[in-house]
Amino acid sequence: MRERFLCAAPIRETECFALGAHARRMARAVVALAVMGIVIAGSGCRTVPKVATTPVFFPAPPDPPRVQYLRAFSTRSDVAHKYSWVDWLVGPSEAGRTGFLKPYGLAVTRGKFYLCDTIPGTVWVVDFARGNFQPIAGDRRQGKLRKPINVVIDADGKKYVADVERGEIVVFGSDDEYVTAFGQGEDLKPTDLAIAGDQMILTDLNKHEIQVRDKHTGKLVRAFGSPESAGLDESVGQPTNIALDTQGNILVSDAGRFRISAFSREGSFQGSFGQIGRQAGQFARPKGIAVDRAGRIYVVDAAFENVQIFDDQHRLLMWFGGHGSDEGSLVLPAQIVINYDNPDYFRKYVAPGYDLDCVIWVTSQDGPRKVSCFGLLQPKSPETTRK
Repeated sequence: MRERFLCAAPIRETECFALGAHARRMARAVVALAVMGIVIAGSGCRTVPKVATTPVFFPAPPDPPRVQYLRAFSTRSDVAHKYSWVDWLVGPSEAGRTGFLKPYGLAVTRGKFYLCDTIPGTVWVVDFARGNFQPIAGDRRQGKLRKPINVVIDADGKKYVADVERGEIVVFGSDDEYVTAFGQGEDLKPTDLAIAGDQMILTDLNKHEIQVRDKHTGKLVRAFGSPESAGLDESVGQPTNIALDTQGNILVSDAGRFRISAFSREGSFQGSFGQIGRQAGQFARPKGIAVDRAGRIYVVDAAFENVQIFDDQHRLLMWFGGHGSDEGSLVLPAQIVINYDNPDYFRKYVAPGYDLDCVIWVTSQDGPRKVSCFGLLQPKSPETTRK
C-alpha cells in the first residue's frame, strides 16, 4: 500500500511551491485522493481476528469442559481498533506488517500485555482498551534490549526484563521508560524472574542456579540450586522458568533434568515431580510455569506442545493445547501466564452456560497463533443462566 501512495503522489512539497496557484491546488487534490484511496483500500487489508468459529474445549467431549480456547493475537490488526495516519502514510511498524516474530515471555497488567519478542529484540506493549500496539517506550540507548526472554511486573508497575544477550535485568518504570539495569559484568544469563516483596528471584543459565536479589539495588542476597552447592538430586541442570506457588515456594522448570523442582525462599530443596518420557505427567522440554489461586500448577512443554495442569500435590489433572494447526493448538510454546484482572474483554468469547474463572495466556514461538488466550471455565448456576 505504501508503494501505491508513492506512485499516486510523486510530487514533493518543494516542487509544489514552484508551481502556480492552480497547479498547487491540483497537486494537493492528487495527494488528498491518494490518501483517500489508501484509507479505502486499507479497510480491506486487516486480517480476520483469530477467534474460534465454534467452541474448542479441553478435555474433548464427552468429558465436561474445563478449558476453552478463546482467541489469539499475532499482529496489530488482531488488537487495534483503527490505524493511525502515520501507519497509512508511511506504513505500519515491523510487527504491524509481519506480526510477532518469535515471542517468549509475557506479562499482563491493567488491560495491557507486555510481550518479549526475541528476534526484533523488543518488548511489545499491547493495550486492548485503546487498541494500541507499540514497543516499550524506554527501549533505546541505555534501555536498548537485545534478546529479551521474560518480563515481570511488580505492584508499583515497574517492569523487569530478563535479557540473555545483554546478560542483565533491565528495569523500566510504570511509564515504560528506562530506569536502570542489574548484572553488568557478572557473566549473568537470566532466563526468567519473579518478584516477591522487595526481592527479585531469577534463574541464571550460566551458573545453573537460582538467585535472590534486592529488587531495588540488584544486590545478590543468596544463590542456590547449582550442582556445585547441592547434590545431584537437589540441584538444577538447566533452569529455564520459575513461578511462586501459593505457599511462597519457588517452582523451577528444569529442562536439563526434565522435571519441576521446588525450593523454599531461603533455598532449601523441597522436592520435585516429573521425569523424562512421552506419557501424561512426564516432560520432554518443560518451559513456562504458572500457578493459579487454587494452587494448580500449569507447565508448558515445548516438545509436547501442550500445557499440563497438576494439583498442589503434583497429581496430573488434565492437559490442553497440543500439536497441529487447528484452533487451540500450540507451536513451540514457551511461556504461560494466569490472569484474573481483566476477564471482561474475553467473557464475550465464552460458550453459553459457562463463566470465566480466569484467563490463561500461552505464547508460541512459531505458527499462526503467537499469543493464544484460553479460559478456565466454571459452569453457570441455574439462577445465573435464567437471567
